[in-house]
Amino acid sequence: MPEGGWTVWRAGAVGARRRRGARWLAALAAVGALGGVSSAQALSACPADWDRELCAYVMMVEHIRHHYVDELDMPRFLEEAHRRAIGALDPHSSYLDTASRARFDELVHNRLSGIGAELALHADGLRVVEVHEASPAERAGLRAGDVVLKVDERELRGLSLAEGVGLIRGDKGTTVVLAVQRAGATMLSLSITRDIITPSRVRGRVFDDGVAWLRLPGFNAKTLEQMVQATRDWPAGGPRALVLDLRDNGGGLLQAGVGVAAAFLQPGLPVVQVVERDGRPQGRVVNVLHAQLADYRLNPGDADALAQAPAWFKSVPLAVLVNAGSASAAELAAAALRDHRRATVLGSTTFGKGVIQGQAVLPAAQGGGALSLSTARYRSPLGLPIDRRGVVPDVALPAASGPQEVLRPRQIDVPWPAHVRHPPPDEEDARQRRLAERQAAQQAQKQARAARQQVTGSMDAPAPPPVWGSEEDVWLQQARAWLLQHKMQK
Repeated sequence: MPEGGWTVWRAGAVGARRRRGARWLAALAAVGALGGVSSAQALSACPADWDRELCAYVMMVEHIRHHYVDELDMPRFLEEAHRRAIGALDPHSSYLDTASRARFDELVHNRLSGIGAELALHADGLRVVEVHEASPAERAGLRAGDVVLKVDERELRGLSLAEGVGLIRGDKGTTVVLAVQRAGATMLSLSITRDIITPSRVRGRVFDDGVAWLRLPGFNAKTLEQMVQATRDWPAGGPRALVLDLRDNGGGLLQAGVGVAAAFLQPGLPVVQVVERDGRPQGRVVNVLHAQLADYRLNPGDADALAQAPAWFKSVPLAVLVNAGSASAAELAAAALRDHRRATVLGSTTFGKGVIQGQAVLPAAQGGGALSLSTARYRSPLGLPIDRRGVVPDVALPAASGPQEVLRPRQIDVPWPAHVRHPPPDEEDARQRRLAERQAAQQAQKQARAARQQVTGSMDAPAPPPVWGSEEDVWLQQARAWLLQHKMQK
């Protein structure tokens, strides 16, 4: 994924959640506005419809303000308190200060400052999936297959993908030092000067056998347009079959995910069910997005980015290639295409992030921060859950069954939060199956290392993976072979 993954829910699609969020924002704002009132006054100032716990929170903050042994920088203290409390909800909810909001805006609008590399989670840090041409990363010598273990001496093991990527990003012209492990080499230290980065573009090619490959590294405001442009020079009648490559696509704009599915589905078909809690344990369907312009354009009045899409998009035999790094909107698109029997999903089980975040902004007088909160889950058109389950492929490719792929992090690896009621009824069974799967993979990895040591005298990792889309891309070649055998147009 292009230095991070996110799912954005734009205003206007689902509006019922605002009332409950307003109460929390009022609480956050009140903490900053109460000034020097006493705890008793703070409690009496609580609106009648506030929960007891919210009033207690305000009281505690006021007590800390007046009785802590040292004088506090209250704005910084409260920002940290908000950040920790909201971050404890789930791996995707967070409090954004004004600087974080600016970075988020850059991410959505493709104004990134970084090193120019696609990164994915690895057991020891971040794995380099791809290095952009003419990027700072390429100039510094970073290669696909490298594993970044440290950023400016801070270890990445145990951090989320967003946290690790956040350490690598920074202002244009600043320098970041990466400690990198490369197969067959000792530890490398690479000093990289950050610059403005253009996110990876949609890429594709048509092989001699007529099977085409279309790689989507993420979902942003330009994805649909680039997808059409990437196929413009292909044969007029289209390829004989197509591999839609969503490996290590960490998601992005929800509308772009809907648009990608819409490109290959017949107009009007349902693409995703949006499920919001409404006082019920398991939520309810509040909105269904369809394969139509109104549900995939970002802003009212936007032109249809799929207007120039070739007609063969709707009929070409299609396989969707996924792995453990396919998440969020990428899972949404894969599930929709499979539910409608438009495509066969190949690869390995996806990450399992089926949660939508909404943003609510504090007034400028209270610091102008924002609450990025998980407000809804999505399900496939047939109602199948994606969050913590992922999309299980129709065909598990041989290349996808190795221990390195199995051991990659998935959402189910994070325990269900103790403070959240009503976990899914099959949560414990799913976690036990995943634990057994990981234990078997760890044992297989140990055996592979021991065998490699006997042959080569070294336990170093095997050679780095080949460039995606090349003749050496084993996953892709297995997907091509499957299409040739099962789906190829005669």
